[in-house]
Amino acid sequence: MLAALTGQKLLYNYYRIGGVNGDLNHEFMSRLGNWMSRAAAQIDSNLGLMNENEIFVRRTRGLGTLDAATALRMGVTGPNLRATGVPFDLRRDHPYLVYPELEFNVPTRDEGDSLARYMVRIDEIRESIRIIDQVLHEMPDGPVMAKLPRLIRPRPGRAFGAVEGPRGAYGVYAISDGTDQPFRMRIHDPSFVHLQLVGPLTRGNLIADTMAVMASLDPVMGGVDK
Repeated sequence: MLAALTGQKLLYNYYRIGGVNGDLNHEFMSRLGNWMSRAAAQIDSNLGLMNENEIFVRRTRGLGTLDAATALRMGVTGPNLRATGVPFDLRRDHPYLVYPELEFNVPTRDEGDSLARYMVRIDEIRESIRIIDQVLHEMPDGPVMAKLPRLIRPRPGRAFGAVEGPRGAYGVYAISDGTDQPFRMRIHDPSFVHLQLVGPLTRGNLIADTMAVMASLDPVMGGVDK
């Protein structure tokens, strides 16, 4: 679907400051409609394969347990935090874009282990389908890109903005000196923050458990070097 929209298979050069590169095309909408018609059934089928697998459940339950207090102290966000019972979601707690107009739940679990982190993500897939369905029905026609100058010179000052990404809060802190080049910029990537959990959560476990713990934390190494 994204390749049909952007013309690229891996690195989707689509977002722009002020909008996106182009409007949704017919092929994207057709593929999305076909996927939406069978997504719920596919999820249920996959859940039957995973959630009833005794080996998978026994190998993830109680593994890499993270409590809410530790998660908050270490700056954990996203599904990894919500798996400890903390219902923090920037789309709800600090609304932006059209999220205040949408109906969706913020799934949580209380166990804080690898299985809970997996289950939270499964619940969020269902909520994402709800969000996509609402957006498709409510999205208005109109321009997809604002008219902006080629060089943007923000007023001198500092700002921080964050969005709720798939892995947690993704933020950018920037300082402007009035030129078209940032005086200072720092990126807060949740993968970098969550990678620090691997050591504490694998202590005392088998070496083979390391992959299960890391997979449940879901870090992307491309975000760690930021």
